[in-house]
Amino acid sequence: MYKTTDFLALPVLSLADCSVVGEIKTILFDLCAKAASFFQISVGGQTMLLAYDKVLSKNDAVVIDSMLSLVDACDVDMTALVALDGKRIYSQAGEHKGDIVCIELFANGKTNKILIFQKLH
Repeated sequence: MYKTTDFLALPVLSLADCSVVGEIKTILFDLCAKAASFFQISVGGQTMLLAYDKVLSKNDAVVIDSMLSLVDACDVDMTALVALDGKRIYSQAGEHKGDIVCIELFANGKTNKILIFQKLH
């Protein structure tokens, strides 16, 4: 199992040229929060996206084949994606129930659990 917080600030390594190409800023999920879709990466001040399924290894660093695995954020429909860490959770009645602390993921990126810090009354 992985937690979204385990990925934050990890370096992204390219096997093609054996270099650090960027750093993980956040993880973007589909709107239903069923699976991680992309890593949002800072590459030289520019925002790039890396599809979750393009990652070769996710241990001490996120390893990719080459820079060709990255796509510009402008080339992806960002309206279909959401970053969940830190988001507030509300009941149907509008009562604030707590904030998302992190999301637990299976190795394939599917969501296992959403961990919430519950607001004390």
